[in-house]
Parts: sequence; structure tokens; C-alpha cells
Amino acid sequence: MNEHIENYCIEYIESDFNPQFAILLKGEWGCGKTFFIDSLISRYNTEGKKIRSNDIIYISLFGISSITEIDDKLFQKIHPILSSKQLNLATGIFRSIIKSGISIGSGGTFSLEGVDLPSVRRIESKELEKKLFIIDDIERTNLSPIEIFGYFSEYLCQLNMKLIFIGNEEQISETNGKKSDYLKIKEKTIGIEFTIKPETEKALNCFIKELSFKKDTKPIKNICLEAISILKCNNLRIVRQCLYNIKLLLKTINKIIEKNDKMIISKIFINLYFQKSLDIISNKEQIRDAIVGFDAHKMNFYEYIKLKEERKWIFDYYMEYIPLESIFGDIIFDGDYSKEKINNIYKQEKKERTIVKQRNLFILMGDWRNMSQQEFKTMIETVDNELENGVYLHPGEILHYTNIMIIFYEWKLIGGTRVELIERIKGIVCNLKEKIIPVDDWAMLGFSYAGWGYSNEISEINEMRDFIKNISNENLYKSIRLIINEEVKKIKNDVRAFCKNIIHVNGTGKYYGKPYLSLVNINDFFNELICLPVSDQSLIMASFEERYGTTYSNGILDKEYKEDKENLMRLSELYDASLGNIEYNPHELLKKDVSKKLHRLVEYFNKQCIKTN
Repeated sequence: MNEHIENYCIEYIESDFNPQFAILLKGEWGCGKTFFIDSLISRYNTEGKKIRSNDIIYISLFGISSITEIDDKLFQKIHPILSSKQLNLATGIFRSIIKSGISIGSGGTFSLEGVDLPSVRRIESKELEKKLFIIDDIERTNLSPIEIFGYFSEYLCQLNMKLIFIGNEEQISETNGKKSDYLKIKEKTIGIEFTIKPETEKALNCFIKELSFKKDTKPIKNICLEAISILKCNNLRIVRQCLYNIKLLLKTINKIIEKNDKMIISKIFINLYFQKSLDIISNKEQIRDAIVGFDAHKMNFYEYIKLKEERKWIFDYYMEYIPLESIFGDIIFDGDYSKEKINNIYKQEKKERTIVKQRNLFILMGDWRNMSQQEFKTMIETVDNELENGVYLHPGEILHYTNIMIIFYEWKLIGGTRVELIERIKGIVCNLKEKIIPVDDWAMLGFSYAGWGYSNEISEINEMRDFIKNISNENLYKSIRLIINEEVKKIKNDVRAFCKNIIHVNGTGKYYGKPYLSLVNINDFFNELICLPVSDQSLIMASFEERYGTTYSNGILDKEYKEDKENLMRLSELYDASLGNIEYNPHELLKKDVSKKLHRLVEYFNKQCIKTN
């Protein structure tokens, strides 16, 4: 990504010609400017290069408030012995030395008059020739751009030296005219400027090697790449800090935490560290939502909270084990890696996990034969109340409740009739309608749920199953509709990823068996489609052809997709209305082919629907 910049810098540094201009490397904080320059100058650590590492002078202007402070920094870098505390040189001596050393008639040398040096009396001005000066953090100083560039431009003209400035020019202060001064003066000093782009994977490999990760290198790298992608963390400084801290954490939990849980903890830590460093989360109360949002929905805390508020009913069923959940806030926000504390919490969690606390419904189903009359009555009342209060929202739980209650009615353990029972349960389910958990795989649910089975031979069970399935599907489609329409708004970001969700062969299977086009806002879909290059439009049409089976000689339209016909016809009409004159217009000519694909799909749907009617 930055190879062209590296190649240019190498040519600039090693050239015998004096360009008399500086290079500017710019970019956002944490984008990898320091990583880039470190990688660049590391090539000069070996013998045989045109310049040596001691010919490279690197200084940061961070916190610098006067020109004399730059003098001192440069002198300290060039002559660390002469600038030692014992010699106590006067402030600003470097600038005066340079000027003295290159004055006419000096013979190319100067002496430090008035300063008692133990062994060195003279400094050759040619010592400053052919050096590379790297000046970092130009935006983090109190000096104005005129002062910074004015200072160094004098040496650029008088000495055969190379100069690279580094900084985030977007952060140069707007106050006191600094920004406008910067834009005016930089053209007099800067000959070329480059924007550094984050080279994430390259930097990640370097950081992992630098920090000497001996184990779990590949998993840690993959977890980092996933988190960087999902959380859009382009700040390499944060990535390096995260890796440093997770190495400390892994060292702490080594031999304490089981291998599988160790990887889960690593994933959670990297996710939370990134979100904290990016100011997405700011307190311990946000920890769980940040974990669930990232793990279950591949989004950051804010995105998850927004989605959670829109669709409350679908977020109540996250049952994954989160190791060290109770102390992750302490780990992330307090840096508390206490080995003893982690060990005690993990042991307690492990102990609790071995004693799975069953819900009252399943206790009733498993132990009712051993209950006394009062215990049985109390448990029935408890489970009834829990059902009414929304404790049992999964269709499998409701069907088990229906099943066991019918059995109790039949055996006269409780009063009433089947009809009364079914009506009561339907009434409760209707009241909780929006909270019923969407279930996709009803074939598996019909076999068992939570290790329990229920009888399909009882007609009321099948009646209740169909009743709940309709509500569950309604909620499921409501959820999918929101997701699909959000994805449609982002088609242009990655057309191929969109197509993979549509096709079946070599696709993601994300919407397999779902009437995709009937769930999408077809007008919005058309508006996004028409803005794409025609090649991408054609690719999307080809994806739908594969989805519906027209690309195969024995293509059969799945019954679940027949609902798509109406919106498919509407899409074809909208697209035809957008067609223009093809004369002298190749773009419109190519659109004709997309239109033909839509028409063939509509004809295919008509034929397939006739066959099954």
C-alpha cells in the first residue's frame, strides 16, 4: 500500500543530488507514520548502505515551544557527549555553531570559544553534510509553521542534507492563523507530500514479532484482524498497545485458564481494549453489551445498543459463556491483571458451570413424580406465572409447557380442559407476541429442545406449534427485513459480498430459504442498484439467477421464493423506466442486457408458478 512512498524516500535519501526540498509524510494519528519511518530507516542499520544509521537524526517537536529548544535537541543528537550535563552547554549553541561553521573565511571549521572542552576543540561543518534529518510531530508544538519551516529551510539551502517532516496536518491549530500560515509556507519547503495509509497486517506481523509472542501467534493475529475490521480500528498505535497488554494478560492466565477459554478471553480483551481506546465504551456497565454486540452481531457497542433498542425481542437470548465476565471491567479499565483474583473468579465460574441451574419448567417436567401435593401445586402456579410474565419466550419452551400441561389434564392432576388450556396459552403468547424468540430451524425444534422431546401425536401440540411458528416467523422476517434493508444501503461498499449472501453455491447461505426480494424495500433496492456500474448490476442479476435456479438446466424454484415474484416484477418495471437512448451511449446499451435478465427471471417465475398451481 505504501510501497511507492518507500521507494521514493529511498531514492531521495540515497541520491547524490541535493534536491533542496523536504518530504512531508502525513496522516491521522496512529495511521502508521512512525511504523513506516522506523521500517524505512531500519534498512540503514547494516553495512554497505549509502548512509549509515548514525547519519540519521530523528527528533520530535512534541512540546517544543522555542527555536532554541530545537537547537539543543539537534546538538544532543549529533554530539551526545558534548551535550552531556557535565559540559552544561549554553542553550541555542547548535544554531550558532552551524552558522559559525559555514561562514565565509572560516576554512570550514570553527572553535567553541569560551567553552572549556576536555579534548574536542573544533567541529567540522562537513559533519552536517549528507545527513538525514527526520522531524516528527510538527503539529504537536507551540511553534508556528513559519518558525518550523523557516528554521529548517535555511539549512536545506546551505547544507547538502535531506529532510523528512512527519505529522498530522489536520490537527495543526486553526488559532492564531497557524493553519493558514502552514498552508502558505509549506510549498516553499516541501517538495512532495505523501499520505501514509495503515498497513495493518504488515504492522501486525511486525508487532507480534517485536513483542516475541511464542504461542498462540496465529489465533491472536486472526482475532486482531477481525476486531480491526469490525471496529474500524485504523490506529496502529492502539493495536500495538493492545498486543503489549494482552501479552501481559496471557502471561498472567497461563496455566490458570483452559485453552479454549483462553482464546475466548483473548477475543474479548482485544475487542474491549479497542473499543475503550477508540472511546466507544467508557465505563464498566457497558462491558456486557460491548461483548455481545461484537460476538453475536459483529458490531460495536453503539451500533448494538441502537439495534437493541429497535428490536428488543431478539436480544434476550444470548446464552454464551463469558469467561471472567464479572471482572473484565477491572481488567480493561483498571489494568487489574491480578493472578490470584483471576484464578479465584475462574475457579468459581467453573464450579458454577458444573451445576447447571434448570428453569422451573424443566424441574417440573423432570421431578414432578417426586413432589408432594403442595410442592406440585406450588410449582404449577410458579411456572404458570413465569409463562405469563415472559420468562418462557422460546417456542420450544412454550411447546414443552403445552405438552406437559395436557398430560397433567389427561391424568386429572390439574383441572380444566384442553380447549381452555390452549386458549389460555394462545392469549399469553399474543400478549408477548413481539418478544417471542424467532426460530429458523423448526425441523430440529420438532425433534427436541434442551434435551427434551414433546409429542407430535397430540393434535393440540401441532395446533400450538403452527400458531407459535407463525408468530416466530413474523418476528424472524421482521428482523431479517431490517437487516436486509440496512445491507441494501451499503451495496456499493462491497458488491461481491452482497452477491455472496444472495447465491447458494459458494455463497454464505445467509438468506437460504428466505423470500429475499419480498422482504426488501424494492424502491430503495432499485435506487441503490441503478447507481452502480453496469458490470456490478449485471453481477447482482447473475446472483439472483443462481439463487432461483435459472442457471441450471433442471432449475426448480423453491416454494419459499415464490413470494418474491411481485417485487421482482416491480424491479423490472422500474429498471425499464430508467433505460435511455442507446445512440452514442454504450452505458445504456449495456443496461439493456441487465433488463433482459430481469425479464427472463419474470418469465421463469411465471412458468414455475403455473407448474405448481
